[in-house]
Amino acid sequence: MAGVSLLDLPPLRLEELAALMGNQGMADLLEQQSIPLEETRFTLPEPVGTTPWPVPERELILSDPPPDLTAGEQGGRAFDPAGLVY
Repeated sequence: MAGVSLLDLPPLRLEELAALMGNQGMADLLEQQSIPLEETRFTLPEPVGTTPWPVPERELILSDPPPDLTAGEQGGRAFDPAGLVY
């Protein structure tokens, strides 16, 4: 599979490859295709001297409630763009 990334394969081919190689084989293949991990020290940035913006005091402005878009309808399946639900 030289030159082919696992991300380029269609889902059906990935399933076939996973069935052939098993979980550990797929993990090894993904590890070979990734860049090496690098440890680094985490530090917080230096504090920035800022002044808050003044917000005027006002009473609450209420808007009308949104119209019922699904009044009387049954809920359906949620959109699944990644195709994770079979």
